Amino acid sequence: MFDRSLKLFVIILLFVPAVFAQTGKLVLDENVPNITGTSNKSNDISSEEWSELESALKQQDWTKTSILAEQYIQKLGAETKDLKLARLRYIYLYSLAGKVVAYSFSNDRDQEEIARARLKAASQAYIGKEFVFPVRKVLGDCEGAINFVCDSAENSGYLHISATNSEGTSILFSEYVEMRRVKLDVKKHNEADVILGGILKGVRPNPERSNKLIMTLEFEDGYVHRIYPKNYGKN
Repeated sequence: MFDRSLKLFVIILLFVPAVFAQTGKLVLDENVPNITGTSNKSNDISSEEWSELESALKQQDWTKTSILAEQYIQKLGAETKDLKLARLRYIYLYSLAGKVVAYSFSNDRDQEEIARARLKAASQAYIGKEFVFPVRKVLGDCEGAINFVCDSAENSGYLHISATNSEGTSILFSEYVEMRRVKLDVKKHNEADVILGGILKGVRPNPERSNKLIMTLEFEDGYVHRIYPKNYGKN
């Protein structure tokens, strides 16, 4: 699986126009009640704090995003009913991968190596932990499209997402999500917005150390956290 993902990035980058609004959906607001499972209300994350994180993420301010996400993870301590920790884990790793790309394109090799080492250590530390993904659109026929939830062409029972930066120049994560127990029919739910979750099973940094593909992530016990049908909320 991991070897296969390394061979896909050249093909996938031919579909950069498919990014359009997808990377803009790395957002936290689902319009659902903010109900926490922590006993200490002061440990929760306020709407203002979420907004600050979301703004930094949309601006691809990778340093600020990673700092805030790490601070919020430490602040929460325990998982909440709306799975904030699982969301923050994804955002934290995503921002660390973004720093790798930024340093790579600016030719700051020393900082790039530091960023790669930090991403590797953080991702390995999260193996066995639950993740909740950002909102993404399902596509029944991907044909190499990026930032969409697709059936994995090479791994039956898996979904695949090529998660890029907003410019579509780099694949931060090639994500494989095992959906053996809970199926998502991508044809039936074509163009629906979906939030997936799963347990991080394995990570593999790109051995070529390219800025085209940073890391492959594999998740097990995948599930659909929330799904919004096509045209949901539109008049």
